[in-house]
Amino acid sequence: TYQKGIEVLDSSTSYYFAFLGQLALLQRNIPIAIADFERALKIDPNNFGVNNTLGLLYMGQLITEFEPDFEKALPYNERAYAIQPDLTTEQNVAINYFQVGDYKQALPLLVNIDQTLVDDPLTKMFIGLIYFNKRDFIPAKLYINTAMSISPELRTEEISGILEAIDNELRLLFDKNK
Repeated sequence: TYQKGIEVLDSSTSYYFAFLGQLALLQRNIPIAIADFERALKIDPNNFGVNNTLGLLYMGQLITEFEPDFEKALPYNERAYAIQPDLTTEQNVAINYFQVGDYKQALPLLVNIDQTLVDDPLTKMFIGLIYFNKRDFIPAKLYINTAMSISPELRTEEISGILEAIDNELRLLFDKNK
């Protein structure tokens, strides 16, 4: 389909290079795909599909062998969200903010997502981890425990260690206030 599209598209358009990029991506030729996508964005920086694809690619969501680069992903996910502010793009940019450690930007987006997807364990887990990193231990524990009650497989060794650290911090806090 992309090959047929390339044959009929004007080679001076953003869509032409976007189709070339998609074709290269399907052929697992990542450097060529990225170069074609970048050429598409030079023509039209607001091409939603290209911004979204590059954001997902750099987050490691499209090709498992591709090493994620969350910093590179962020401007593409921000642009995709600005162009098409829906739940999917909001999730992508929120998770990307989380991955780069920008919890101030991630938290309000994740809270908004949590209000829409009330039983989404990953959203709750991300929120809980942000609160943990902010040293706000009560909501951290609440969100992490709620995430695990919905999806018990989220209890990993790392999460168990975080919950233990939260309990220790809360014990210290309560002992201090006695």
